[in-house]
Order: sequence, then structure tokens, then C-alpha cells
Amino acid sequence: MARILLVDDSMYQRLKLRKVLEAAGYEVIEGSDGEEGLYMAASSAPDCIVLDLIMPKVGGVQVLREFHEKHLTLPVIIHTADIQESTKQECLALGAVAFLNKPSREEDLLAAVAQAIQPQDKESGHAAIT
Repeated sequence: MARILLVDDSMYQRLKLRKVLEAAGYEVIEGSDGEEGLYMAASSAPDCIVLDLIMPKVGGVQVLREFHEKHLTLPVIIHTADIQESTKQECLALGAVAFLNKPSREEDLLAAVAQAIQPQDKESGHAAIT
């Protein structure tokens, strides 16, 4: 069973996403801000992160920057209310594998997670296409 780390300062969003992901058979762990998310990513070995952008302490873009600087390849799905194209492009350039706007459709979230946790092509670092 894949482990998904939800990082969002909104308890409502975490609860909503947790229900969807657990119903689909995923194990879900949570962080309430970017700082906690960084700690959980390092200590809990998630298979994928669903990350909000606008949070206290450490925002989602900073989390992506830290992953990028440390060459960490953990798949990150951005789940945000920020609709700016420049923000989307920045997140993708920093290595996010998907960018979903809130409120997202359940099927879009599940498709993004399924794609993110596929076995990785070791040479390219991208999900293998089957």
C-alpha cells in the first residue's frame, strides 16, 4: 500500500483529501505546514506528497526548492488555490509532477497520485510509461 503525505494548513482540506485517498486504498499521513511536511517527508518515507502552496512557516514553493536543491526525487503533487500560470510553471520547473487547483475533482487527484507512484524509470527519473 502506497503512503501519501498530505501537507496543507487547512484541517478541512486534509480531512477531505484523506477520505478520498483512504477510500482508494492509500495509507495517509499528514503535515499541517511546510516545516512539518519537510520533517515528515524525511522521517516517514512517503511514496508521494500532496502539497499546498500557501501555508504558514514554510510555504509549498520553499518545500519544492529544498527538494530541488537536495536533488530529492520524491514525487510532489501541488494542490492549491493559487491559479497563477507563473506559479504553476515555477512549481513544475522545481520538479512537481502535477499541479491541481482547489477544489480538485476526486478523479483528477487519484489519477495524479496513481501516475506519481508508478515505478520510476531509473535513468530519467520519470514515471515509466506502460
